[in-house]
Amino acid sequence: MKYTVALSFAALAVAAPGKWNDWSDASLESSSVVESTTTPVAESTTPAPEPSTWAAWSSEPVVETTTAPAPETSAPAPEPTTSSWAVWSSEPVVETSVPPAPETSAPAPEPSTWAVWSSEPVVETTAPPAPETSAPPAPETSAPAPEPSTWAVWSSEPVPVTSVPPAPETSVPPAPVTSSAPPPAVATSSWAPWGSANVTSVWVGSSAPVTTPAPSANSTSVPNALGAGAFALAGLALMLSLSLTATRAQSCDSVEDGYQCEPNISHFWGQYSAFFSVPSEISADVPANCEITFAQILSRHGARDPTSSKTELYNETIIALKANVSSSALTGKYAFLADYEYDLGADLLSTFGQQQLINSGIKFYNRYAGLAATTTPFVRAGAQTRVVESALNWTQGFHAARTAAGNADPDFPYSVLEISEEDGQNNTLNHAVCTNFEDDDQYYASINENAQETFAATFVPAILARLEADLPGVELTTTDVISLMELCPFNTVASDTGAISPFCRLFTEQEWHSYNYYQNVNKYYGYGAGNPLGPTQGVGWTNELIARLTDQPVDDHTSTNTTLDSNPDTFPLGRKLYADFSHDNDMMAIFFALGLYNNTPVLSNTTIVEAEQAGGYSTSWLVPFGARMYVEKMACAAPAFGAGPRDGAHGKFGRSNAWNAWNPWAGANAPSSSSPQELVRVIVNDRVIPLIGCGADHLGRCTVDSFVESLSFARSGGHWDECFS
Repeated sequence: MKYTVALSFAALAVAAPGKWNDWSDASLESSSVVESTTTPVAESTTPAPEPSTWAAWSSEPVVETTTAPAPETSAPAPEPTTSSWAVWSSEPVVETSVPPAPETSAPAPEPSTWAVWSSEPVVETTAPPAPETSAPPAPETSAPAPEPSTWAVWSSEPVPVTSVPPAPETSVPPAPVTSSAPPPAVATSSWAPWGSANVTSVWVGSSAPVTTPAPSANSTSVPNALGAGAFALAGLALMLSLSLTATRAQSCDSVEDGYQCEPNISHFWGQYSAFFSVPSEISADVPANCEITFAQILSRHGARDPTSSKTELYNETIIALKANVSSSALTGKYAFLADYEYDLGADLLSTFGQQQLINSGIKFYNRYAGLAATTTPFVRAGAQTRVVESALNWTQGFHAARTAAGNADPDFPYSVLEISEEDGQNNTLNHAVCTNFEDDDQYYASINENAQETFAATFVPAILARLEADLPGVELTTTDVISLMELCPFNTVASDTGAISPFCRLFTEQEWHSYNYYQNVNKYYGYGAGNPLGPTQGVGWTNELIARLTDQPVDDHTSTNTTLDSNPDTFPLGRKLYADFSHDNDMMAIFFALGLYNNTPVLSNTTIVEAEQAGGYSTSWLVPFGARMYVEKMACAAPAFGAGPRDGAHGKFGRSNAWNAWNPWAGANAPSSSSPQELVRVIVNDRVIPLIGCGADHLGRCTVDSFVESLSFARSGGHWDECFS
């Protein structure tokens, strides 16, 4: 059975200010937020929803509830019997995570997570209810927008776009990426409590939360600054509005742990893996004697379709295979190929990828709530569509979590500074100006290709022979085999729920380990220590990080954009939260410019070296879809002996925090008794990376000064002169 409940508290926010604060301290047992926009993915196969269910946006008056929150909300929520990930299926189910409140004065309607909010039944909008369909409760809510707009979901009228700094192209709302396919079905969300100020296991947003146009070719900087004034009330109403469509299928992705479906294979897809929480030998908890004072996230965009060149290659592989193999041979694990038609798009985020970044924004807020509750992050993105959309999705998740915690930000939607990715444009989030590195006919461009080709010869021939034996008539090349393997992750993340693709069953676990290492070799010899100019591509961003950590102007003569970095509007200092969005190759170069993997041995191109033996180096551990690095600055006082971290006796990864409290100061890191020291810590996909070359303590941290001093490679220019010699 499918049901939809729509509530609006916009009037309550005006007529009864303070009610929100009354609720914010209570434990949220369950609620739901939906953000719906047009989709940028033309190839989406998700069915179109019925006309909008947003009764909250109707012009009809909304009857407010007048009773106080039900007292039973302070009790722990019962263990749900239905996964919160069920919302992604097209088949409805009855939500069972919260039983109907027995104290209500009227019989409870279909089970609703909003029952916990009041002891009286909730009166819906005056539009006629439609419990068995998704038809709009108010006719005017289903009227088409006058002009498709990125932020059309926030208001019934287009909102003017401001620009910081002024730019002519930002004077009108950005046009969405158009699609010939019908818009996908709306995804729903389940708000689960984590204390009174944290949100976990939350699904926010539709299958296409945001869209944005590609930047103009001559644009160096295109700030996407959307005015917040008109959205203050609408944003609050949106976060408190519920459109709940319970469904059957479960997603493999979660806010806290990322993608966990069949990890024995899905965590070995190289850079095409979906983000997952990487185990850490050191607890990522914040020690009890420390306070986070600064946080920077560097994030890869979410899961996407293949690039345009790859999508053409994959399609040709499938066409040739089906043309040469008799349908009678397509049995068993190959049976799905009989009906399979290649329908992936090119370059754009998938629905799954959009949700990844919403989840990332929620997780970032939860982790840094002490800062984030009162701080607006400064956000930048490389100006490629999927990167900008990832940034916007991240801000939606961040703001949703902040609003759910009772700290709605009047500055939302946030400005996103877009930096051109055109060839020859200085951009620390996208390499494009180191001539000798970029030119295909140069030595540096061939190092990784040669290493990959050598390793491919160690595992591909056996796969090729097996496939040709199983599929009489087919003739495959090494490139064909790699293409068939990559159709596994790309078809998986093309699913809204991340359902494992049948292509994945065509290969063994060991073959996936080999594929993962094939990509490890590619990145190591392309952007890591295996390429003399690989880490050089990350020097500019590293010097920007130094400026942010020290509140000093950027000192760099490599890939930084001096026009932007010298302007306090486009490169402000003294902020507490920063968020940058980029690509896997650029992040890999930055990790090596920071020296995070200086202990990784030179990778063999003939023998697999697993991440545990490679100093934690693995493409799936470092740069999966939705990857993120946190750089934290914390002020720490000398702790009392035996003091544990603030989250209890054990860290997230099961290590005793008695160890984490033991001797947290060593050598140059020892603070005086009167002044706390500022320390730096780096976390990559939930794994604490012990800093190298700066006298790190056993928690992997260095003082700010020692850390900056250790970055001599970046501060000295990182061989930038070799880019043009």
